[in-house]
Amino acid sequence: MNTHSPKGFTIVELLAVVTIAVVIATFAIVGIRNYAAYQQYNQAVTDVRIALQQVRNDARHTVDGVGRGVYITVNELTFYSGTTYDAMAADNVLLSYPNIEFYPTLSNSVIDISFAPLTGYANASGTIAIVGTGQHIDSTVITIASSGVIK
Repeated sequence: MNTHSPKGFTIVELLAVVTIAVVIATFAIVGIRNYAAYQQYNQAVTDVRIALQQVRNDARHTVDGVGRGVYITVNELTFYSGTTYDAMAADNVLLSYPNIEFYPTLSNSVIDISFAPLTGYANASGTIAIVGTGQHIDSTVITIASSGVIK
């Protein structure tokens, strides 16, 4: 009488377990990458909103009597001192976002916004659409009033 019972797993059972583990890991990795792209987009929108508010506050609290502004291109914002943008100015600060695009719709057909010293009034009002172009495709609109208020 043979009472020997098999020990261990067969190769088919091992392959089935490995296949299931690979499928689960694939879904987990894709989910993590999508979440990371979502967080990167949200962080960029937050950074832009805070930077715009900071530029306005700098203009309102300036001691040199010079306004501040933001020049907008497709995926870059350049912060500058003065009433007009000068690409060669040494004190320009550039924020670049490779997976984000900016679409300004401003009065007077301008692509830069300057804030007046002391009052913080904007030279143009309108919106800036922020669009994610990488793995996380979404859009957010920031509104700038002529009073300089950023929403």
